[in-house]
Amino acid sequence: MSSQAARFRIVCATLAVSFCSLDADGQDAVAEAITVSADRLPGAEEVSPFAVRVLDVEELRRAPQLRLDDILRAQVPGFSLFRRSSSRVANPTTQGVTLRNFGPSGAGRTLVLLDGIPLNDPFAGYVQWNQLPPAALENVIVTPGGGAGLFGNAALAGTIFVISRPIGASSNFAEAILGNHDTDGATASATAGREPVAFSFFAERFFTGGYPVLREDQRGSVDNNASGDSHLLQLGAQFSLNEDTSLNFQARGFNEERGNGTIYTRNETRGADVSAVVTKRFSELGSELRLTGYGQWREYSSTFSAVNETRDLETPALNQYSVPATASGGSIVWATPLDSAHALTLGADARWVEGETNEAFRFIGD
Repeated sequence: MSSQAARFRIVCATLAVSFCSLDADGQDAVAEAITVSADRLPGAEEVSPFAVRVLDVEELRRAPQLRLDDILRAQVPGFSLFRRSSSRVANPTTQGVTLRNFGPSGAGRTLVLLDGIPLNDPFAGYVQWNQLPPAALENVIVTPGGGAGLFGNAALAGTIFVISRPIGASSNFAEAILGNHDTDGATASATAGREPVAFSFFAERFFTGGYPVLREDQRGSVDNNASGDSHLLQLGAQFSLNEDTSLNFQARGFNEERGNGTIYTRNETRGADVSAVVTKRFSELGSELRLTGYGQWREYSSTFSAVNETRDLETPALNQYSVPATASGGSIVWATPLDSAHALTLGADARWVEGETNEAFRFIGD
């Protein structure tokens, strides 16, 4: 038996000035609007000096892929996970994100944010992609490389800024899917109320029987499919305190279970997140102030094995029976235009992370 614990605090402050170029001859340039992902507050549409890829709600809905990581892999050059397998069946520890092939690893070097809140696992740094169902998203803004420097040391390879659909813009719907590999799923979304108070509900379930990880002539009696089963429940509330101030609450719970291709090897993850965001707009200045606080809880377990040459005998090699992790943090961001060509963003954020690994690793036979 072994126990390893890690505890650390990350505190970073950011100060940035974003510049927007004007047309040299003073005339209005006719160009497609580009969202500046370097802004810590989403929604700014200006000319960006960085390489930015924006996926809007229509692109997300039209995509044939069922998971966000599969959509990004298909539509964003340079996006990849540590392993090539989809998050539908891959072990979470192989789902670290990399952009432009920068430092690929299980932990990843890319910061993934949902409405400004980091989604990278508190302890291991990978991403649970079932927390990001495409049907619940408004935009995905991908900034690879150094253009994401505003977001600090967690964004060495870039930033993926995910924006949820606003409660007022969400619709009531339900859908179901069926597919090969014994795949099925269901999604439901509902909203209630109107300003000054509105509520939202979103739920999703996905299952796939998966596929063999070895070709037929290499399989033995210990082999079966790499499969996946996941559930997500998300609740939100929005309060308009006055014309310029709003308060948003969100709570999310999820779980994933996977078979890793043999009888013994499996993994499971459970998690819960809560967050609160206060937004204050200063109309006379064109400025916005945002205060964010959040808490995150995770529990992961996994088993690994060694298989003999004829693949008819499987021996336990590692049992990570409990890998708990928690995170709490917050941020403050203020953005204001300086003139028609310049904008200023000031911000600071802090995150407290705690996690440990509990595992059995000495399996010695007679």
